[in-house]
Amino acid sequence: MTVFHKITSLLRRNEPDVFSVTQPTSAVDINVTLLTHAALTCRCGGMAIPTQAKGNQYRCVSCDKLMTHISYNLGPRRSSQDDWAILPKDDRHIIHMDDYDAAVARIKQMYGKQHRIS
Repeated sequence: MTVFHKITSLLRRNEPDVFSVTQPTSAVDINVTLLTHAALTCRCGGMAIPTQAKGNQYRCVSCDKLMTHISYNLGPRRSSQDDWAILPKDDRHIIHMDDYDAAVARIKQMYGKQHRIS
């Protein structure tokens, strides 16, 4: 099999994205979706998720390393003429810090030390 065939076969996979929740049923589901979409890849190959509603710190779920990277804002935003922040469309686009720990526990369960990005 050529490299081209391998790439096209990988792109044709129709496996569901376990982190994508189209109709979230709870605040934990919303947090899991937001955190995984805002995540970065750590040097160890693990997933580094945001640590706060707004900031630039991420923590790896595999090696527990804290890193500073690009800024994010997953919380409510204010709109003003001088502010270019995009307002969230609805409540599914805002992280709920009360349920943050439960979402992190679910992410670690699904994507913990045994799973690494290769």
